[in-house]
Amino acid sequence: MKPCLSCGNMLTQEASYCYVCNTNQAQGFEQFEIKPKKNNTFLVAMYVVVILILLFIFFG
Repeated sequence: MKPCLSCGNMLTQEASYCYVCNTNQAQGFEQFEIKPKKNNTFLVAMYVVVILILLFIFFG
């Protein structure tokens, strides 16, 4: 027997799904997988443009 990762309900050792809270039970290290980074190039470009505009306004 093992507890559910979400609600604590007792499940059989080989259970992969909890019928009480409707969640899948992670096997091994799947819950620690590295997620891909989001692409933030647009935000960085916008920050640079805003800073350049502000510099031009204040010092131009």
